[in-house]
Amino acid sequence: VSDEKPIKDARNKFILYKKLSENGYNAIPTYKSLKNLNIKDYVVKEAVSNSPNKTIYSKDKSFSNSLVNKYKSPIFQPRIKGVEISIDAYCSFNSENIYLICRERRYIKDGESFLTKTFRSKTIESEAVKILKLLDLKGPVMLQGIIDKNNKIFWMECNPRFGGASNAGITMGLNVWRWSIRELENDKYIPSFRRARNEIVQA
Repeated sequence: VSDEKPIKDARNKFILYKKLSENGYNAIPTYKSLKNLNIKDYVVKEAVSNSPNKTIYSKDKSFSNSLVNKYKSPIFQPRIKGVEISIDAYCSFNSENIYLICRERRYIKDGESFLTKTFRSKTIESEAVKILKLLDLKGPVMLQGIIDKNNKIFWMECNPRFGGASNAGITMGLNVWRWSIRELENDKYIPSFRRARNEIVQA
């Protein structure tokens, strides 16, 4: 598996933002304090997504400072409207190969995608591979971002694990479990990826 530090850095949204932006990638601006965010439409999240605290939005009627105070390590981001995407990826243990599938998150509830559609984008796929190499992760990984109305990608977070809707990737040929087991059993084995031709919608 990946070393402990790359996993911790990838899971922390603030550290991820700093690393991506410092290397020229368009990550969503992320702050530890509202003092640095001079807008009224923003989102609040835990820096690391391992608590029951969900993403909250400043424009929601239920929003209050008391809710923010319940967060262990809150981070603040401008709210960017667009199409949320996930990238299911597999970073080979025995080689530098990275295989991935892009998908739109069409219906989201409590941070999980309940309806997803795969798609192709050479630009996004190429940039995702470069980011994953920068993060130095191995095995199943999920990147998330938002494509705005100008078709610009804003990278949002990285989860070095199998995602809740990542079964769509397996359906498309991203056999992460089989590859993981075979690579760990045989250090000379290198996965071969054949992407399905037809895109799918999965609920």
